[in-house]
Amino acid sequence: MTTEERNAKMKAAGIQAGSPAAKRFIRDYEEAESIQKLTDKEIKIELLKESIKQTKHSESISNNVKFFFYVALISAIFSIITALRL
Repeated sequence: MTTEERNAKMKAAGIQAGSPAAKRFIRDYEEAESIQKLTDKEIKIELLKESIKQTKHSESISNNVKFFFYVALISAIFSIITALRL
């Protein structure tokens, strides 16, 4: 929220600029805004952590698929070599 928006809300609430009520309103607004920024940062951090977990899980699955592919390939080659010897 910009200063103009804050002043418009104060005016709509009937709070005069420079009054003790205006000072409380501004202080409360600044505290709420700083809490919201912190909350946004925490959310972004949690999303980043979850994304990293999913990436590691995908890499693990990919490695497992590669392993079984190579095992199947070696097994097929071994079977072909064995069949040719007969």
